[in-house]
Amino acid sequence: MNFLSRTFVISILLLVTQTYGGSFFTASSQGIGLRRYTVNVRGLGMGGTGLASPDSIALTNFSISKWRSINDTRASIGFQYLRFDTELDNVNFTTATTNIGGLNLAIPIKTHKVLLGISINPYSSVDFKYVMIIQDQGKTYDETVFLNGSVSKAQIGLIWSPFSSVGISISGNYYFGTIKDQYKLRFNNSSYYDSFHEIEYRIKGPGIGLSFDYQAHKKFMFAGFIDFKPSIDLNRDINSSLSQEDTEITNSGSFPIHYGAGTSFRVHPRLILSLDYSRQNWSKGLGVKQLESKTPDTFTRSQLDDWYQL
Repeated sequence: MNFLSRTFVISILLLVTQTYGGSFFTASSQGIGLRRYTVNVRGLGMGGTGLASPDSIALTNFSISKWRSINDTRASIGFQYLRFDTELDNVNFTTATTNIGGLNLAIPIKTHKVLLGISINPYSSVDFKYVMIIQDQGKTYDETVFLNGSVSKAQIGLIWSPFSSVGISISGNYYFGTIKDQYKLRFNNSSYYDSFHEIEYRIKGPGIGLSFDYQAHKKFMFAGFIDFKPSIDLNRDINSSLSQEDTEITNSGSFPIHYGAGTSFRVHPRLILSLDYSRQNWSKGLGVKQLESKTPDTFTRSQLDDWYQL
């Protein structure tokens, strides 16, 4: 392969934009944002499946054991911008997400036997805001709710293929990020005092994950993954117009187990049937029960939602 062709191929691989599945949890102000897993480019137009796609040209973020099929070092990076604007009478509602869709790097140590995998991907992200102008008994005031931030997952893993039909991977994960929750009540009258509160969540901690794939037949593939509960440190800084000083609360919570499985069957050289299932019970995550308080905290005043994708 000449230099020009090689440069072109590498450029295409670096610019592969990954497609997002529809998985989510609590995409409202009382959650911590959209939740999704990134599928490969073959998932485009196929219902968001991709855990067991046999002919991917991208690097999936969860079935990383399948990376064993590549011959050369491969990288992929994706970008995403998503925004919704709504105006209803006196309410302006905006929600948007802008971030790197994920960075993946696979380095073969021994072709089709041992690989090193490195990735950084958004684990959860949220950008939620609404402004409501309220008039009551001749008085006007603005109510603003703002929730912004993200949590990312850095991952380094070792991929091993003991047989040509089997792939196994173990990875060390590290979660990190910051989410800010703000509430403001502003009066257009000097006779009233404005009110606000701001809560900042700082999240960090390590975890471990496993994935595997099995090529039972040249037409049939099965794959799955599991991310065990990480050891998460959750720090909250609370600043409110009702208190004289900032309050900091530190608590060790955890993200719930995240697991999924997928299968694919090649009916025809140009037709593949695939099915994915993944689940994460967020009602059991983040140590919500341990954080009970009387503060206006979205993590304690409501339960986080469970979610699954099929």
